[in-house]
Amino acid sequence: MVTASHNPSEYAGVKFVLSGAKPMSAHQLATLKTQTARCYATTLHRALMGPQAQPFRDGFVDKLLQITCVRGKSPVSVPLRVVIESGNGMGGVTFAPIAERLQTVFPGIEFIFANEMPDGRFPACRPDPLLPDYLSLLGAKVLDERANLGICFDGDADRAGFVNDQGDPIDSATVSIILFDMLRAGPDVEARKFVFGNLNSSLRFQRHVESRQDEGWEFVMTPVGHGKIKELLRAAPYTTTDGRTSSVLFAAEHSGHYYYPDFYSVDSAMATAILLIRKTRSVLQQGRQLGAALSDLGEAYENSGEISVVVRDNRQAIDRINAVAAEYITNRNKRWRGICEADNGLQEVKRFSNAVPYVPSELAALDLRVESTIEDAEPWWFSVRKSGNEPKLRLIVESSSQGTMKILRDEVLDILQPH
Repeated sequence: MVTASHNPSEYAGVKFVLSGAKPMSAHQLATLKTQTARCYATTLHRALMGPQAQPFRDGFVDKLLQITCVRGKSPVSVPLRVVIESGNGMGGVTFAPIAERLQTVFPGIEFIFANEMPDGRFPACRPDPLLPDYLSLLGAKVLDERANLGICFDGDADRAGFVNDQGDPIDSATVSIILFDMLRAGPDVEARKFVFGNLNSSLRFQRHVESRQDEGWEFVMTPVGHGKIKELLRAAPYTTTDGRTSSVLFAAEHSGHYYYPDFYSVDSAMATAILLIRKTRSVLQQGRQLGAALSDLGEAYENSGEISVVVRDNRQAIDRINAVAAEYITNRNKRWRGICEADNGLQEVKRFSNAVPYVPSELAALDLRVESTIEDAEPWWFSVRKSGNEPKLRLIVESSSQGTMKILRDEVLDILQPH
């Protein structure tokens, strides 16, 4: 796959995966690079023959409908208008055959496509579901079209963002709760017990899953990043040794990546979109609109969203995160979570008390999540991590009250960007 995702075209690159969509390690990518360079001249004539077309459109849609529990044509017609905002990325092209099929199985559904033609210059807006401008563009279209749901995809259409009938964004915690409730009510979930959420997961999502512990569900916090999550999904105790049976229901990231074990343990914005369409259709059948139906879903928390802080280099990034750790872990005695290397070589999130110091050299990554203790009047957490592709730190703060969230946000920002 040649892609720049949601980034400008000068960042275009190539993604490689192994059989079954298994991610490649850094060593495997380096080996591939060496072997490719070695045999390039001798095999160039084959490349000039051009790609061989392989029909997969119908099979692709069949698989998505299977894992999202869409079974045959509904006998009930439900008027439902859905805006699909592609941002001139791949979302429109990819979702088009899905929309055609859904119109045959969901009577009354109508799709309105916007900016569906791919254009790497992204003339309408940079297609990133985390950007307020992109969600505002989608929200305005939903209001103009009097639609019931809006869906936007990032550049290479592996992430999705959503807005309700009022044009308001549906945050990732709410999407994750919807997915959990829908998937656990589906068929063949007896072997499933784990739900993944990354280091930036909202307490709303985490506590919603934990409230179903009596049903056997367990929330597992993972590192941030698709490669690390895909590896965990394929590892014990989350899958059998032959890789055929998973005990994970799904995995979620705050950025809009949602992973499905039954879809080769990779992320699928298309599957997520189908599930949100099913949810909206169900709400409309009950005589309600989506915004009203989601207003009381899960506990209420105030989230800062992802805030970026520019750093000069890796040394400065370490110094700034160390300063945050010293203030909250050492001085204020708060517990924390970090990324460690497990016995099987994979990265996992571990929880520590304030008695254990934060030492970057002893961890697998710089990522730090600090959490409230029982002495605090309100539950809260914040995370600081280094971006994987930009010279920036990422900060997210969440609390049960807006006042506490803002105080924490400003305190941590003062440490991360001293005057």
